[in-house]
Amino acid sequence: MEYVINIGLYELIPLSILLFSKLKPKKICVFTFWVLFLFSALSYDVGWDYIPYLNDIKNLNIERHEFLEKQLMALSFNLDFYQLFFIVNHLLILLCVLYTIKNESRCITLSIIVFICFPFMFLTGLSTIRSALATAIIFWATGKFLKDKRILLYLVVVLICFFIHKSSILSLLILFFYYIPLNRWGNLVLLVTAFLVGGMGIIPSFNNLFFFNNELLSDVVERYDRYVQGGGDTGSQQLVQIIFVGINIMNIIFYKSIGKTDIIRKYITLINIGCCLFFVFRGNTVLASRFSRLFYLFVVLVIPYYIDIIKIGRKNAVGLIVGVCLIIFVYQLYVPNYNGMDPWRINTYWPYKFFFLQ
Repeated sequence: MEYVINIGLYELIPLSILLFSKLKPKKICVFTFWVLFLFSALSYDVGWDYIPYLNDIKNLNIERHEFLEKQLMALSFNLDFYQLFFIVNHLLILLCVLYTIKNESRCITLSIIVFICFPFMFLTGLSTIRSALATAIIFWATGKFLKDKRILLYLVVVLICFFIHKSSILSLLILFFYYIPLNRWGNLVLLVTAFLVGGMGIIPSFNNLFFFNNELLSDVVERYDRYVQGGGDTGSQQLVQIIFVGINIMNIIFYKSIGKTDIIRKYITLINIGCCLFFVFRGNTVLASRFSRLFYLFVVLVIPYYIDIIKIGRKNAVGLIVGVCLIIFVYQLYVPNYNGMDPWRINTYWPYKFFFLQ
């Protein structure tokens, strides 16, 4: 019963947004911002990294974090308002993502639903806050600057994001493949090659030589050795990746149908790069997820193009895609993934609690 109640509360988020989009579609981004911002900014112990972050701020144990996040943590500590760290991060995440969706998506409501429901996006951002912020900013900068070839500004943003989360250095791959896009066969060859390389175990064999002895690269993946020692591979992580691999394969199959513009073809390639990184490093799924999630956010801009190839009418096609998204959303709330101290708790996202009531 507790599970049903909590799932119902979470489902109100996408359902309320869908309802509002019917009533006032032009205000949907504003409405979505306030719903998601209040939900994330007021939350307490939602997401598996919330309590570790909170303890780091309380104890001013911030040396392992990047420069900009350390300053925000120190400010939260000095103001004796620890929730400020979470509020500012979630504010920036939502502003970057929703701004990009509003200006880049051909179906804003559907892109918003994908962002809310898919793994590595809104819910995951409640946990991996620094990584989520860096990903959101890079997502915004890609649409804002690369389209107009303002490469220097993009590089400045990448540098800023490096002081938020070091994994953002991988966004240099976005710069490379954005201007050297691959066609369907190029994407397929790259994907198959990555799958074979990962299966041969070539990359993991370089662990001691390449990762452990390089302080910078070790920081990029946040102490890669900790993931290896911890096993770093879970069934839930594998299933989450299967969702994106499936979408990527469909992108390649329907490349000509959905890749109607040069920009979308670029985004299809970037999603494929994310899947390639997963395959190459799939010996450790947590590490693979750290690498690939930076590219998966572009799914929110590609999914709306599937409306045209689902030959059941636009309204029914949107309804079908939304239905699949809601199933994926519920799945994330169902998977046992809590790693805290409460022996009765199963999922890291529920029960939902307000920080000001703790």
